Amino acid sequence: MLKNTYSIAEAQREFPKLSKCDRIVPVMNRGKVQTFIVPVETMLELLETKDVMAEADAMTAIRMHQAKRSKVLGLDAISG
Repeated sequence: MLKNTYSIAEAQREFPKLSKCDRIVPVMNRGKVQTFIVPVETMLELLETKDVMAEADAMTAIRMHQAKRSKVLGLDAISG
């Protein structure tokens, strides 16, 4: 069973097991979070989210959708 948080020494000792963990694991130093061990899939999702949020057009579309001011069109609406 994995603990919720690990000290740096514990994380170093348990790294092979923690590197296969499917959740984010906080690593503490003197009672404060120093770093996280993050699963690859989670990290890729975070990076993709950051990229989308950096695109002004994408964020405008998301905000419009959230405000229910957008329309969902079928593929036939696209004419080439």
